[in-house]
Amino acid sequence: MALWFHHRALLVGEWTIYHRGNAHWRSYLRTKKLPQYSAAEQSVIEGWRKYIQNTAGIPPERQRDRYAVNCGLVFDWLRRKAGKAQLANVFKRRADTFYTAAKKGDLDFFRHVGRLLGDKGNSNYLQRFEYAHGMLWRWLTECYWLMPAKIASQLVAIGLSVPDKEKTFLAIKSRYGLRSHNPPLIERLERKGKFLQPVLTKQGRILLG
Repeated sequence: MALWFHHRALLVGEWTIYHRGNAHWRSYLRTKKLPQYSAAEQSVIEGWRKYIQNTAGIPPERQRDRYAVNCGLVFDWLRRKAGKAQLANVFKRRADTFYTAAKKGDLDFFRHVGRLLGDKGNSNYLQRFEYAHGMLWRWLTECYWLMPAKIASQLVAIGLSVPDKEKTFLAIKSRYGLRSHNPPLIERLERKGKFLQPVLTKQGRILLG
């Protein structure tokens, strides 16, 4: 299930980068050839496993179980969907999961659904995990893993429209075990047109060109 989250994030992120132009796309592809990339990617996958456990109550050892996976997908879709028509579509597409949960007497499943159907704007339950989701979602494709925490924290805050708190960023990074390149290869960001362009360190220029 963690791989489903991970590959979905990669697909969406890489599609966005591709449409920024050839220079952005080639630069991103070079980051995937760095020796530390595989360790960073594995840390993101493990982070998704922890995220699923924290948000859906499904421990890593059960995340391959078909029923648990279906429950997790329902929770994720409800978290992201808005509007009666979209919610109705979730219920229709995942009717078997609701039926199985009722048959099992899985009260935790229905309590979880109830929380997700609450007012998203006022839901502390949801807001607790949005920051972690934003970091996991963009960690590789937005190159947070190549930046000092101070810069990456600012970008997370911009992406989520929340106040920038480096302490929060570092706490979530530690909690979810996300790995950064050592040393950072990006020293700062400069705005060029509508994009923020990374400025590489000396080592970054050697490794990434």
